[in-house]
Amino acid sequence: MDEYKFLREEIMDKMNKQDKLTQFAYTTAAAIWSLALTVNSEWILLIALFIAVPVSLRIVKIRMDCAFLAAYMSAFLEQKIDITWECNNELYCDKHPRGKAQGVFYLLSKFDFVFIVLITSGLFWFMRIDNLFAYNWIFTILLILFQVTILIIEICIVISFSRFAKYRKNYCNEWKKILCKNGVKNEKV
Repeated sequence: MDEYKFLREEIMDKMNKQDKLTQFAYTTAAAIWSLALTVNSEWILLIALFIAVPVSLRIVKIRMDCAFLAAYMSAFLEQKIDITWECNNELYCDKHPRGKAQGVFYLLSKFDFVFIVLITSGLFWFMRIDNLFAYNWIFTILLILFQVTILIIEICIVISFSRFAKYRKNYCNEWKKILCKNGVKNEKV
């Protein structure tokens, strides 16, 4: 039971870190937007784009760690201590998948950093509207390509970390294989 409690606390700690990273990203982006508008320099806005990707990747790592821990708990601990939250949650989700509206809302709720990138890029081009082609057109196209690349990376990150249940299930199956190799059966996994 102690191991189970410790791992639940570890998951909660990781979820708190995820929330803090998201709050950091919002706060930092808002500060960068304010600074750029205050000093009237669109170039400052690009800093927000450089912050978004590493923070997003860190959040993916945290979610993967949570899935890994939850799968371990499900495979190794729940049947020993007769707590079946992880197993029952998985069974419920399998039998009651999200409806289309719920699925869309869930996916959009994960688009924090995509919205930050879109707002940042929109502000950048809004501030540059008067001298859109002040530099040569190749430089302008490179700026556009850079921002579109960051946007695509963010969308890919969102899609990858929106599949928490899939990762958890895969980890569960791997833990189940380890259990079987050790001669222990767990029908709940």
